Amino acid sequence: MQKIIPFLLILFISSATVKNSEELPAILEIKEYKLENIDTLVDIGCQNGQFSKEIARIYPNLFLILEDLEAYTICAKGGKNCMTHNTQNRLRKKFKNSKKYPNIAGRYKFIAGKIDSIPLPSDSYNRVLCRRTVHEFVQRDKMVLELKRILSEDGILTIVEAEPGYPNQVDVFCNKRYLTKNEVIEIFKDFQLDSFKTIMYGNAKMNIYNFRK
Repeated sequence: MQKIIPFLLILFISSATVKNSEELPAILEIKEYKLENIDTLVDIGCQNGQFSKEIARIYPNLFLILEDLEAYTICAKGGKNCMTHNTQNRLRKKFKNSKKYPNIAGRYKFIAGKIDSIPLPSDSYNRVLCRRTVHEFVQRDKMVLELKRILSEDGILTIVEAEPGYPNQVDVFCNKRYLTKNEVIEIFKDFQLDSFKTIMYGNAKMNIYNFRK
C-alpha cells in the first residue's frame, strides 16, 4: 500500500498539470482584454459562446452582449461537411446554470446582427471584442466602421486573430485566409494600437490587439 499511494499521488498531480496547461493560455489571453472594473463586454461574432462563457467565469460581475448572425455555418476539412447552427439556441445550451457556472444564465443578451451592420447604439460601449472574427467578415470595411461607431471615446476594441503558420494559411472552419499582424494593423489603421500581445497555444500563436479610437 505504501508503494501505491505515491504512484496515485503522481498520477493526480500529472492529471492536474495537464488540465492547467490546457486552461492557462486561454486565461492569459482573457487577462489581456483588460476587463477589470468593467461591467459590460460586447462580443462580436460570438458563435456558440463557448469562449464568452469562459470570460464570464473569470469575471463573475461582467454582463455580456453577444452578437452574431442568427445562424452561423461551420465547415471542416477545407470547406466540406458544412453544418448550420441557430445561434440563439446554441447560446441557451451553453449559458445554462451549473456548479461551475452557477449564475451565468442571466448574464448575457443575444443580439442578431447582419454582415454589414451591428444593431447597437453609437458611442456606447467601452469594451468591444472580436475574437477570431475579423478574417471572416464579408463586408470588412463596413464592419470596421461599425466597430468604431459603437465604441465609446475612451473605449478599447480588442481584436484576437490567429497568426498564420505559413503564407496564405486558410481557416478550415470557414475556408478564409488568416490575417498577418501587419494586415490586422492596416485594417484598423484609423484606430490607435494601445497594446499587442502574443499567446502561445501549443505551437500556434494567437495575437491580441487592443485598439483605441
